[in-house]
Parts: sequence; structure tokens; C-alpha cells
Amino acid sequence: MNRQELEERYIRMQRLKEEASKRLAEKSLYEFYKQAWSHMDPAPFSGNWHLEAIAEHLEAVNRGEIKRLVINVPPRSSKTKILSYAWPSWTWLQDRAPLLGPQTGFIFTSYALNLSLEHAVGQRRLIKSPWYQERWGDRFHILEDQDKQIKFENDFGGHRTTTSVDGTLTGRGADIICVDDPHNVVDGESQATRENVVKWFREALPSRLNDQKEGAIVVVMQRVHEEDVSGAALEMGYEHLMIPMEFDETRKCVTSIGWEDPRQEDGELLWPDRFPAPAVDRLRKALDEYAYAGQYQQAPTPRGGGIIKRDWWQYWGDDLPPGVKAKYPKFSYLVASLDPAYTEKQENDYSAFSIWGVFHEEKRHVGYNTMVSEPRVMLAWAWRMRAPLHELVKRVHQDCEKFNVHTLLVEAKASGISVQQELRRMFSSTNYGIQMVNPKGDKVARVNAISHFFYDKLVYAPDKGWAQQVIDQVSTFPKGSHDDDVDAMSQALLHLRQSGLLVRKEEAYNDLDEEARRPIRRGALYPC
Repeated sequence: MNRQELEERYIRMQRLKEEASKRLAEKSLYEFYKQAWSHMDPAPFSGNWHLEAIAEHLEAVNRGEIKRLVINVPPRSSKTKILSYAWPSWTWLQDRAPLLGPQTGFIFTSYALNLSLEHAVGQRRLIKSPWYQERWGDRFHILEDQDKQIKFENDFGGHRTTTSVDGTLTGRGADIICVDDPHNVVDGESQATRENVVKWFREALPSRLNDQKEGAIVVVMQRVHEEDVSGAALEMGYEHLMIPMEFDETRKCVTSIGWEDPRQEDGELLWPDRFPAPAVDRLRKALDEYAYAGQYQQAPTPRGGGIIKRDWWQYWGDDLPPGVKAKYPKFSYLVASLDPAYTEKQENDYSAFSIWGVFHEEKRHVGYNTMVSEPRVMLAWAWRMRAPLHELVKRVHQDCEKFNVHTLLVEAKASGISVQQELRRMFSSTNYGIQMVNPKGDKVARVNAISHFFYDKLVYAPDKGWAQQVIDQVSTFPKGSHDDDVDAMSQALLHLRQSGLLVRKEEAYNDLDEEARRPIRRGALYPC
């Protein structure tokens, strides 16, 4: 083979390689992002699984599988370039579909207009780069008379409109709305500023979708407060992709498209190449506990909250092998607790309902002769809802019967009395007793009165999303935005405490006879 033939063969191979690379980029947003990196940023490319996860969920938005999505990731995790530069550029090179193709309109917004404009310039430069134009320059063209920072448009009607949280959206619409960091971290501490942003997100933003049925809204941000835009989005039912800096097994993220956080060990880092352990330690020390929990762990706990610490809860079945489901223990007593607020209006509190089961474990107190049956309590079921009175009562009754509850506790306020009356009216007989409760002391005092059960590791919960919802609210009390689950919990545990069904470890030994309580002779053996 002569030199000319070798050169021609090399050229053919290069063309085939480039064509294969092009097809791969068209098929995968993450692959497109990798190939486009050098045209977006001069730094060497550094990939990671969390960027693949973000790309996977943005593709699901394009396919219509997710219509509302909130992504929580730590600062400086490269989320803006994949969301704001790569995603719309990749979307426009696709074949036409409701949220794919060059006709797709985007609105991008952030807390500051200059930041949003910087991202718009980044996407426009990517599209106009020789790399992009050589591969997909024939798919669409940017209109010269519509090539501005605030808005640029292509010849198929697709556009990118740029604004800010405090900017106007009047007269502007899109197929996909992207909210990238709606809060300034400093302003997140200002209640007035934060509430204005959340109001804008709830009331103004959704009306800008061209098609309320097919359109999509995507929020990408770090958490700055429990009542930030992410908190509002989650309350509105958004899909949640949550990726903390350090893995927390109790908050492992699993999404509707089958994705789950791939990490296995508590404390496993998100991106060791970019954020190695020493760097994470420096960040943790530089920030206060509240700021690090929100911005890096995506678990904003209000300052001053946390009478009951999150890690005081015991997780049922966490010592079982992976894949083995934990069965509930045999409960000797089940109590249901309802904190009613029977209205479906958005501004009112939820009605919160939880069921708590008492079970026992045989334990030997260190230094004593006998085994003692120590009581434990488990959160067996919980929910909260806004509903009319009859729907609330029906749900409560169904769950009490299903779990064979012994006693239903209802707070004896006006709404609670109505619940009791409606239960009697709708169900002539029940297998459980109904007890009206007049709470003594304020909410904080009641939670403090039962906090020692958590500290003593007597309170369990299954590794379920509904249980995590209760744990999240309890861990933020008394500074959280809601306390309905907390009220239902304290009502149940105080009932168990006052009835003698749940006691502290030391108290379990008070009723032993003198011989059983006699300390073991030094050196004596007994089973662990």
C-alpha cells in the first residue's frame, strides 16, 4: 500500500470516527456535554456520575416522562454548564417532538440578570463554534435580527429567553422553563426576600408555559433554607433528584425513572477528584453547621431547630443484608395519633396522622443478674393531607382498622371534636377506642418531655419515604415551616409515657426484685 493509499485510508477512518462520535453525541446528552466541554471551558474535562444523572433526568424531561423536576446539588458541581449551555444546544439538534427539536422554546432565569446573560452568551458561543457548526450547522440557523443577549431565536421558532427572578415575564412564553439558582445564598436568610421569590415561583412562573399539559419546569439549585424554592417545588409534587456532597443512607435518593444514588457507604463523597476529603473538611469548618447542611448536604435545618437530632432515630432493619426486607416486630400495643386541620385550602396546615407500635427487646442491664424486657416504639405508618372533614375521617378509620390500632388519639380542639363526632356518625362501631387529648404546656415543652426517648435510642422508624418526611420535620422543630407531624408524634409518645407503656431504660429495672437487681460479683460471666 503506497503513501497516497495510506493517507486516504487514514482520512476515511477519521471520518468514520467523527461520524460515530457525532451519532453518540446526538444520542446522549452526557456524551454531547463531554465532547462540547473544550468549547465551553478551557479547563480539562472532569466527568462524574452525578453529571450523568443530571443528563439522564433532563433527557427524561425532553421525552415527557418528567414534567416538573427539582435538582439539588452542591455549589461548583458543574451543573450550570450541562443545564444552561449543553442541554438547550443538544435539544435543538434533535428530531422534532413536543419538547425536542429546533422549535423548542426555553426561558432561563436566575437570581441575577447578569448571571443569566452570562449563561446565554455561553450557549450562543457553543452553537456558533466550528465544532457545533460542522456537525449540526445545517439543522437550524440563528436569526440575525433576533440574536441578542436577552433573547436569541432560530429559524424554526425555537428561542432562548433570559430573565431574572425580579425581571418581567409578561408576554413571554416557553416550552421549557429552567430556574437556575433562584436564591442568592445571602438573601436566603432574609424571610421577606425569600418569600417574594417563592411567591414568584408559585404564581408567576407556571403561567409562562406555552402548553400547560406538555410544558416542563426544571429547578436546579443548592438548598438555602427549608422554605426556599426547592421546598415549595417539593410541596407541589416535583420529581426530586437530590445529590449531597456526603452520602447519607437515610436520605438515599431514588427517582421515578429508576435512578438511585450509586454510593453505598455513609460519608462517601460526591466527587473525590474535584472535592477530596481534605477539601470537604475545609468547607465544613469554614461554614457553620446550618450552611453546610443546606448548601452541601441538601438538608436545610433552620438555625435554632433540632431539639430531636436526626441521628437519634434508629432505623429498623439497617443491620440486614442488602435486598432483604425488614418485617415489623410483634407489637404489643398500637396507638394512632391525629393532629387535625380538616380543610383543603392551601394556606392552612395539614392534618397529620401517625401510628406508633410498642414492642420489646430482651436486654441485660450492665452489672445486673437478669434479662429485662425493655420497651421500644416504632413509627409504623404516617401521612399528612389537606382534605374535607369526611375524607379525613374516612382515611383515619381505614388505617386504624387496617393496623388493628388499640387507641386513636385526637386533639380536643374544635376540629378534633368534629372529627370524633363524624367518626361516631359514619361508623357505628369501631375496633379501637377514641380518646380526646387536651395538651398540657406549649409545643416545645411537649417535645422536650419526650426527647429523652430518642436520645436513649428507643424510637425506631423504617427506611421509607413517608417515615423520612416525619423525621425531616421533627429534626427542624421548632424552627421548621410546619409542625403537624411533630404534634401527632408528641401526642402519641406522651400517651405511651403516661400510660406506662414506654419507659426509660433505667426505669425498666425499678420493678425488679432485690435479688434480680443485685450487682453481679466481679468476674462473673453472663451472655451479652
